[in-house]
Amino acid sequence: MPLMTYAEVRPWAKAIKHQVLTKRMPPWGAVKGFGAFLDDPSLSLPEIAVISSWVEGGAPEGDPKYLQPPHDHNSRTVESRPAARRRTIRGDLRLDRAVVAVGARAGNGPGSGWLQLTAHLPDGSVEHLLWLSGPRPPGTSDYWFRTPLNLPGGTRLVCTPAAASVDLLVQDSAK
Repeated sequence: MPLMTYAEVRPWAKAIKHQVLTKRMPPWGAVKGFGAFLDDPSLSLPEIAVISSWVEGGAPEGDPKYLQPPHDHNSRTVESRPAARRRTIRGDLRLDRAVVAVGARAGNGPGSGWLQLTAHLPDGSVEHLLWLSGPRPPGTSDYWFRTPLNLPGGTRLVCTPAAASVDLLVQDSAK
């Protein structure tokens, strides 16, 4: 449904508030706080509060003089991504050498669509790489890490459930 004008948005105000509060809008798929990603469209708590307050206040129309020009979604520039190899993870996989993880590509999941990818480092610490909570919105199969992660040899990568698979996007470590 189009949501470009006040007339198009106003009838959906309560539904929009519900979708935002339940974090189904904007669609993303990755669970907040489990990994840090580039291009994460999730709303911040203050942004969610503004939408909620607007709806609770009767969803009034703003002053047209403050209206921003419509966003052109087709003109979005995508930052260049680093060259990376895919390392498919299904169940457990132990790294035989150090790698730099730059992202993850969601592969096949069970019918529910949820999956998790964690890295259990040799020092006993755990890096939470990706948790998808359900069916992914179209166009969200790649999740690029905000900061590349150095994973030493001996790191155990765990994809759950075991029937799911994830491609870890990696580069060879400089060391």
